[in-house]
Amino acid sequence: MINLRNVVFDYPLQGGTFRALNGVNLRIERGDFVAIIGASGSGKTTLMNIIGLMATPTSGDMEIDGVSAGTLDADALAAARNQKLGFIFQHFNLLPRLTVLENVLLPAQYIEDGKAVAKTSFKKPSSAHWEERALTLLKTFGLEGQEDKTPALLSGGQKQRVAICRALLLDPDVLLADEPTGALDSANTSRVLDLLEAMNREGRTIIVITHDVQVASRAKRVVKIHDGQIREDTRKTETASQKASEKAQNPPLLWEETEPKHSASAIKSSCQGTVGSVLASWFPLTAVRQAFSNLGVNPVRSLLTVFGLSIGMSAIIIMLTLTSEARQAFQRFFDTKGGKSAWISADWRESERLGKGYWRGLHRDVEAPLLNRYFSRYGRIDPMTEVSDCQFRSRFRTASGEAKGIEDLGQFSESEMKLAKGRYFSPSEVMESPVSKVVVLGKAAADSLFPSLSEEAVANPRYPVGETVTIRGGCSLNLTLTVVGVLQEQDTVFDNAINAALWVPTRTLRAGGLSPYTRSVMAIPHPGVSPTWFAENVKTFLRASTGDRFPFRAFVPEQQISRVNLMLTVLGGLTIVVGGICTVIGGIGVMNIMLVNIAERIREIGIRKAVGAKGFRIRNQFLVESTVLCLVAGVLGVAAGVLVSNLAMAAAAHAMPRYVNAGVSWNSAAVAIALVSSVVAGFGFGLLPARRAAAMDVVEALRQE
Repeated sequence: MINLRNVVFDYPLQGGTFRALNGVNLRIERGDFVAIIGASGSGKTTLMNIIGLMATPTSGDMEIDGVSAGTLDADALAAARNQKLGFIFQHFNLLPRLTVLENVLLPAQYIEDGKAVAKTSFKKPSSAHWEERALTLLKTFGLEGQEDKTPALLSGGQKQRVAICRALLLDPDVLLADEPTGALDSANTSRVLDLLEAMNREGRTIIVITHDVQVASRAKRVVKIHDGQIREDTRKTETASQKASEKAQNPPLLWEETEPKHSASAIKSSCQGTVGSVLASWFPLTAVRQAFSNLGVNPVRSLLTVFGLSIGMSAIIIMLTLTSEARQAFQRFFDTKGGKSAWISADWRESERLGKGYWRGLHRDVEAPLLNRYFSRYGRIDPMTEVSDCQFRSRFRTASGEAKGIEDLGQFSESEMKLAKGRYFSPSEVMESPVSKVVVLGKAAADSLFPSLSEEAVANPRYPVGETVTIRGGCSLNLTLTVVGVLQEQDTVFDNAINAALWVPTRTLRAGGLSPYTRSVMAIPHPGVSPTWFAENVKTFLRASTGDRFPFRAFVPEQQISRVNLMLTVLGGLTIVVGGICTVIGGIGVMNIMLVNIAERIREIGIRKAVGAKGFRIRNQFLVESTVLCLVAGVLGVAAGVLVSNLAMAAAAHAMPRYVNAGVSWNSAAVAIALVSSVVAGFGFGLLPARRAAAMDVVEALRQE
């Protein structure tokens, strides 16, 4: 079954090499029980590593089932270790973070279809099959009821039996035992040797590496090695009657538990759920579960590691969410202030500079309707009714400001002009004859004209509703109006004097001396039509209609909105850059902690490789761990970012309820970007440590303490 021909193995040393094996020739038949003995440093452990396919000879050849190990790549060697060999180590080599059952099931995680070894059709049964077999082995070796314990809660003999169960799980052809009794007392030593003999009687090939003559005496064949060479190879001779008698005197393999069990209070399970669910999911889901388990071993270190990455993720969430909400709030604000409209008027300064005189304006009753018909496909054009530099007088005070015309009651609602006192105009006051001499005051105009501490203010809660205001001097108007309402204070983004204005029906202003000509119009485009495009076309039309004699200018709030949005976009981009820098810094921290993690778990890597883990499986395991670590950081960052964003939006909604919606803010794109970034960071920054772990030599890894 195993054939070594002229095997030489040299260890590299500084300035030279050390020859551990020197021309070893050894043939082991199927069903043999061989003890390889020798003093410390004789080369017996190196010989076991070569037989166990964990080391490659410097020269010579080693065959297993007629296949040369030299023709197998690393993955094929791992598959052969997994399917054909079972290892029983001196120090048990159980993974402390796994339960007894999980340790036994470890080789089953790495089963793949065999392809480069003589053992032909090795099939991969279901996880339930291996769980059932593992539980049967544990029961056979007297470990029933110990499945959910961690190795720390077991005695030395129990640990060794768990290691034997693990070695037997996949029913290997060969059992390799390296000093299997070195860590046991005499009673447990005898039991383990009895087990090895029993397994050999069942047809397994047993190879024991030992320096103990007592252990070697139980083998059928003893190979002595000294200074890297086989010096003696002797075999016991047994007659057929002796074999039959030994078989009759030794019943089938069954361990009788004589060691005291731990009390119930001393047993603490390290895993959640039932035994039957341990292998319910295979790699990589098993690796995900183990990744969370490994993170929980040192939670403080894990949290500190993900802190920087979480800051980057939360910064992305906060700024993208707040930028989106701010953009919507600004849009609502501009919409209520005519943000979808444009104002076109004669450019007096430019006209004066060019010496072109003054445009008389657009006739409200003749030219304005024609202009509307011309642009009816694209929007509506309303003549502006504003009279500047007016003097307003009440019986208390005098103030100056603008008188603004109202042609449609919808203008109040469109501009979200709210009443503080009184009422709006009635339809008859705006549209029907005779002319109604009424006025609605802006908040500043009301405060200027009517003192709040007057006797009338104290006696009449509707004051100054019912009072009169005279418009005379400084403008063309001559009117005495009755106050019917007072507006709440309005935002002054597009009109600084809006709160000092008086709102009067346009018909009333016309009757009081308002010119039939207007020098400015408001262009309101239909949905889908750009206000900027519409305003430019109206400007061009007006310039052409005046023979290109007068210059015109347009004020388009859409352009202001674009500037605000550009500023918000730049701010969001800068924050994403900062978040990206935090992500890189956090990712470097993850890489560093993964390197530390791997350095702490070198022996675990060696154990996993010894039971058949291929390089890409080790790499994927640590990639999953780094990705899970970063994904946890991403989730924490998302949670923190969403919380901070909603607190900020709640404060904004309280301060500006008209423009900021109350409720939970959730930016799906930001969340997706943060989570995807965390996964990419986990993969990217975990790749180097994972590849380093995958490239570790199995023998060197097993030597680590």
